[in-house]
Amino acid sequence: MSDESTAPDPPSPPPTPSRLRWLRQRFLRLPVWAWIVIVLVIIGAATSTGSSSNNAPEGEAVEVSETLAETSAPQTSAPQTSAPQTSAPQTSAQVSTPVMPSNPKTSNAPTTSPKTPSTSEVPPSAAPSPAPAPTTETASQKNARRKAESYLRSQSFSRSGLIDQLLFEGFSQADAEYAVSVVAVDWNEQAFKKAQSYFRSQSFSRSGLIDQLLFEGFSNDQAIYGVDRLNPDWNEQAFKKAQSYLRSQSFSRSGLIDQLLFEGFTQSQAEYGVNMVGL
Repeated sequence: MSDESTAPDPPSPPPTPSRLRWLRQRFLRLPVWAWIVIVLVIIGAATSTGSSSNNAPEGEAVEVSETLAETSAPQTSAPQTSAPQTSAPQTSAQVSTPVMPSNPKTSNAPTTSPKTPSTSEVPPSAAPSPAPAPTTETASQKNARRKAESYLRSQSFSRSGLIDQLLFEGFSQADAEYAVSVVAVDWNEQAFKKAQSYFRSQSFSRSGLIDQLLFEGFSNDQAIYGVDRLNPDWNEQAFKKAQSYLRSQSFSRSGLIDQLLFEGFTQSQAEYGVNMVGL
């Protein structure tokens, strides 16, 4: 009989599942804050009852707490995961942006370093430059200068006449002018020598010889200097000029006098020359 009296105790759990389903349906509709309150109430009740409470309520409380933990865990974890997600990109962006500009700035430093070899190359290029410094003339200028000096050793030239001679030799205008400007020459002396060379082959009046030197490129002062320094006997020059005309042509006295006047002789010089030839 004692065994039969203990048998009816097991049927009591069947109402528990239906009751739990009803509680879950009710609880699932509650908001989050209500769940939290319920959990706190259940925890307080469980701690107050202690071990004297029945197993069924304890199981129900455990199941309810588990459901609350399952539902509340994703809700609480969602903001926790979102918070580091927002902070993580911010910190990564902040770290990456300052680092990237700094790298190009540091990369510019090597670009300046290749310039240092270029400065080291300057002394070799500057070293040969002092070598041509003693002779400031080019090869063509040197040749033009030497050619001008050789001409002046054998002939007499004005400045413009010597430039024209160098141009005729094929030198450039710049080289010819350079050579004439650097040679040591006295242009008055050259005018005097040119006047002497003319007197060795021809006869001239004073004005005629000055005109000839002007035609050679001498200045008026240089031509006058050369003629006056020569200081010939102009009467003798008129006589020689009259002789040269009579060797190739026939003249009357007055016609020969007029021709000598045309050559630049004075009236007295022309008459002297005509008288000396016997007209």
